[in-house]
Amino acid sequence: MRKRSLFTAKPSRANNARSATRAREPLDWYCEDAWPVEALLTHVPFRGLVYDPACGRGNIPSVFAAAGFETLATDIVDRGFEGARQLDFLGAASVSYRVPNIVCNPPYSYQDGIAEAFVRRALEIVSDRVAMLLPIKWQASIGRYRLFAEFPPEVTLIFSERPSMPPGSKIEALGRRAFKGGTMDYMWVVWRKGHQGPSPTVWIPPRPEAMARRERRHVGRLGQ
Repeated sequence: MRKRSLFTAKPSRANNARSATRAREPLDWYCEDAWPVEALLTHVPFRGLVYDPACGRGNIPSVFAAAGFETLATDIVDRGFEGARQLDFLGAASVSYRVPNIVCNPPYSYQDGIAEAFVRRALEIVSDRVAMLLPIKWQASIGRYRLFAEFPPEVTLIFSERPSMPPGSKIEALGRRAFKGGTMDYMWVVWRKGHQGPSPTVWIPPRPEAMARRERRHVGRLGQ
């Protein structure tokens, strides 16, 4: 009997789909740390109120509030953030008035096209800027070519250090381990109302402690 190579065996697509479904956090509730938001503030000069329509635990509005900004926070589910209102940002009863800025870590994949829908809805109601925290691979898509052609970003900020993005429902159980480092590359994509010029890319350097950890690991490998 001919043996089947482990390197050529193909797992069932159905099994892969079921595994991916089980692994995803409901409604894509993944929580950013404070430092990626602080990095955004360092690179982009926001003015006026900042609205987060997928606020989760409130990390983004908390960082902006600490920096002196007036903030507004909503989420499709009540996550317990004080002052947040429960609201479906893409629903019929969504915000109907203009806000200066929207800064958001939007849902990404639980529904086809939902991140782009967040971007387009945000661009409809802002008077100044939209900033979305997204996986870098989101840029490379035939389907989103039209979005970037219609609305070229003012700037794209790429993280050299991978941000932690733990599932919101597991943060309490994980404790300090929840924000020990990420496994996916992320970026801020920033749009400014009416911008039609070039779309530069800026690389956000890693934090000093992340560089120190990397150097220790590198030295350790050399000594093996």
